[in-house]
Amino acid sequence: MRGKRMTRRLLVLPIALFAGVFAATWIFLDAREAARPLPGDVVFLRLAAGGGASWIQLYNRTDHRIDLTGAVVSDGQHISTLEGDLTIDAHDTLLASRTATAGAPGPARTRAFWRGFSISKNGGEIVLLMNRERDTMLDFLQTVPMDAEQYLARV
Repeated sequence: MRGKRMTRRLLVLPIALFAGVFAATWIFLDAREAARPLPGDVVFLRLAAGGGASWIQLYNRTDHRIDLTGAVVSDGQHISTLEGDLTIDAHDTLLASRTATAGAPGPARTRAFWRGFSISKNGGEIVLLMNRERDTMLDFLQTVPMDAEQYLARV
């Protein structure tokens, strides 16, 4: 009887240790690796329109870092790949502008940019954010007419 109990305890211990190591490794990898976004994970927070001053601010709604490498923005007619530092920490923002030197709202710095098209200040455009494969829309926003000093904000 005593031998059977000892055997059961020895079998349980390695399984518990393996599960603990596996869980610790998984948490460690999750904290270091940036995840690929799903629809609604990253949303438009603010958008400014008008020629070279066009910019968008994206917000990561998740509890983990998101990697937008290869993601594209579109105005419905043109598509441009985002370039620059495209990792967004949990509950943080990323500012992307039409050019690498465009102005930034508030304390945020422009870390990313796109080329080719600008967002019209006349409104009526639908601005899309899509994943790198261009098969999933992460978010979209319809613009409204804006003056030069105005921007569209999502609350």
